[in-house]
Amino acid sequence: MLRRPAAAAVPLQRLLLGLGALALLVALAFQLHWARLEGTGHDLASRRGLDQAGLARAQRDFERVRAHAPGTDALVAEGELALFHGRPGQALAPLLAAVRAEPQNALAWQLIAQASDGIDDQLAARADAQLDRLKPPLGRRPAR
Repeated sequence: MLRRPAAAAVPLQRLLLGLGALALLVALAFQLHWARLEGTGHDLASRRGLDQAGLARAQRDFERVRAHAPGTDALVAEGELALFHGRPGQALAPLLAAVRAEPQNALAWQLIAQASDGIDDQLAARADAQLDRLKPPLGRRPAR
């Protein structure tokens, strides 16, 4: 035979359930906000001929995402932004931070190999060696 909860316990259970649902909604709202920021940064980063203000805005968006969202996606995106807009030296710091946090990140290693080519040949060779170990589906960077 099932026992019914005491009458005083029902409002407490409802309150706890409501608080749990509210916490879940707040967490989802934050995730959506950071995903939108990251998407805006990617949209800006993919534009050709982006001016200085657009680059700065995209970088700020990635930095804000990085400060609040878990993972290395924002670091890789920030490095990619710098690399594809002609700033390979500036790309290395976020990319190296990404592989420190996630050593198996093949995309970050591939971008490091591209960014360090001609700047730091030892780092480029290390990135190529790491790519060989990971054997990513992305393929190898073109030989010079």
